[in-house]
Amino acid sequence: MKSSIRTAALLCSAVTATAVLTACGNSTADSATSSSEKISVTNCDREVTLPKTAERIVSLYPSMTELLIQLGAADRIVGQSNTDLSPPSPELADQFAAVPVLSTGVPAKEALLDARPDLIVSDGEYWFDGDRLQSMDELRDLGIPIFVNSGYCHKAVTEGRIDDVWSDIDGLGALTGTSDEAATLLADGKKSLAETEASVAGKEPVPTVMVQVSEGQSYALARGLYSSVLEAA
Repeated sequence: MKSSIRTAALLCSAVTATAVLTACGNSTADSATSSSEKISVTNCDREVTLPKTAERIVSLYPSMTELLIQLGAADRIVGQSNTDLSPPSPELADQFAAVPVLSTGVPAKEALLDARPDLIVSDGEYWFDGDRLQSMDELRDLGIPIFVNSGYCHKAVTEGRIDDVWSDIDGLGALTGTSDEAATLLADGKKSLAETEASVAGKEPVPTVMVQVSEGQSYALARGLYSSVLEAA
């Protein structure tokens, strides 16, 4: 699964021209409640609600850290993890290096809580199994909301599409108060995708298989995001 996430991150970043992934799926920003100024977005069939824009963010995957940097929220990332899984994009390397590292792999449960996050941004739900990290229900009960790359919500990995990325960027823009920056990323991503589609229009598709090797096992990747990337290119 770790390599699957990394593959998806690299592929989506190439298509969106943001060099990052928020990737693919069902996140939508809702209007803030006027009386309390709460911010609420729908993500992976859950409501992610903050009393105000996020001030202490923990990112659990490098591509999510890069996205937050691109959105202009770098100074609010109080911790990142799994930094050994993917190197940062060269143009973001300096800002990436300035973000505190909780762990080069999966952070300890205690380290996650010690960072006192008011928002956790994750590449998928699989970290929250109660073993590696607290379950999503446990963190919810502690008042810590989680925003997940919706290409890896539940079983959405077989259903995600490239253009689902737009709703995730919009949702994170709302939660971090960076909607203007999110709009710029959306415009750039849509332009890049349109240019890619135009460049291959009418050309004969090249028979392609996408494979990965993870922990000594080989996998062929199909359906969902992977097929969508290959079809677009």
